[in-house]
Amino acid sequence: SVPHTPAVSNPRLLLPPPCSSLPPPTLPLRKRKTMASRGASGMAAMRNTVYDLFMRRSSVFAVVLLGAGFAGTAGLTKFVDTVWAVNNPGKSWAEVKASLPPAADD
Repeated sequence: SVPHTPAVSNPRLLLPPPCSSLPPPTLPLRKRKTMASRGASGMAAMRNTVYDLFMRRSSVFAVVLLGAGFAGTAGLTKFVDTVWAVNNPGKSWAEVKASLPPAADD
């Protein structure tokens, strides 16, 4: 006697379960082409690389802007303080405080 098979509209449902010893099939991953790998050379390649690394995604771009803002502020502050100290010797509070006479004890 022939075993009864139910009528199924989807033929995939009749496939046996996959063997657990075999790895699951994977689809080939598409490698994303960056702008730098599209044949640019010289400055264009560098510009495209910077774009690919820092500006392609807005989340990365926002972090880069915040980091550049903090670094720029610290750098500008250090630069201005150095220029002021070179052009105004003896006028900083540490130098003035050292030249004051000691306070009298009452």
